[in-house]
Amino acid sequence: MRKAILILMTAAFAVTGAWAQPGGPEGHGGGHGHGRGKGGPGGPGGIDFLHPGMLKDLGLSEEQQKRFKDQKLALQKKKIQIHSEKAVLELDLQNVLSTAPVKEAEALKIAEKIAEADKKALLLRVESMSRFLAGLTPEQHRKVMERQAEMREKRKAWREEMSRGWKRGGENGEGGEGPRRGGDRK
Repeated sequence: MRKAILILMTAAFAVTGAWAQPGGPEGHGGGHGHGRGKGGPGGPGGIDFLHPGMLKDLGLSEEQQKRFKDQKLALQKKKIQIHSEKAVLELDLQNVLSTAPVKEAEALKIAEKIAEADKKALLLRVESMSRFLAGLTPEQHRKVMERQAEMREKRKAWREEMSRGWKRGGENGEGGEGPRRGGDRK
């Protein structure tokens, strides 16, 4: 039982710590969904990953633009609802885990609800992306897929570069602490 409680506490604090970051769990202002990582509501994919430049490159017709705008608005509204629901549940979980004695059954019940919110977010991403892609011409669809592949490669290269920088001690290769963050702190 102690092990289960420890796992729950670790998960709860890790999750709530991520959500407490500016811009939500992805750490980007305004939310998620520009094609990065594992994502939260609206996470990788969704139709949020399409920035204005990419939309312009696709050459969407007026009808496609209107449909996209309507879909994006509906997605954003649902994302806000899911994000809010999950944030409240995480607060509840944190409260249950920080109150002695810990009620394991209650904590597990809340954790299941958090997992359900994550499931809703994933389904929302898949639904919104498939609807968007279904409204594209074959050429537009190809462009989207190519652009996503390019972005994946750029992110992979960036992660590799950051990993090398961390291992060698930062930009100038000094020290073994990794790159410095937060100014002159040591």
